[in-house]
Amino acid sequence: MKTRLGVFLSLFFLIFNSYAAPKADLIAIGVGAHDVQRDEYRTAEFRLELKPHWEWATFRPLLGGMVTAKKTFYIYGGFWFDWVIKNRLQVSPSLCAGYFNNGDSKDMGYPLQFRSAIEIGWVLKNEMRLGVQFYHISNASLGHKNPGEESLMFSLSIPIKRYK
Repeated sequence: MKTRLGVFLSLFFLIFNSYAAPKADLIAIGVGAHDVQRDEYRTAEFRLELKPHWEWATFRPLLGGMVTAKKTFYIYGGFWFDWVIKNRLQVSPSLCAGYFNNGDSKDMGYPLQFRSAIEIGWVLKNEMRLGVQFYHISNASLGHKNPGEESLMFSLSIPIKRYK
């Protein structure tokens, strides 16, 4: 028991002692695969997000949109959490909700969809970030069906306005 507590406290100290918030608003551009777990619906996906800077909180607002090669689109807003370990390794989970349009892809059962994501990346010296994001979209059983979908994206986050 003491060993587990020691490991937990060490990880907690490492993560929160090493936290370094970005000092800029970020624009994130992503490209990847939509619905990676189902061959019949898998297609190319493109994503654009705005991540404004908030000095006073670990969580920050996020506004975004995605579109696929099958005319699916999703417009969403929510919050992201940003931890940067040793000023380089970025771990950023996010939670969002928004309007989903099926386009020529599968019926997701309801226009309101929720997105949970995790992004892991590398922060460059100029605060640009290169990362990989995995996320799940679901209607939380609000609709007549809830098939969900998962996407795997490569992302580039670019600082657009710096703060002191």
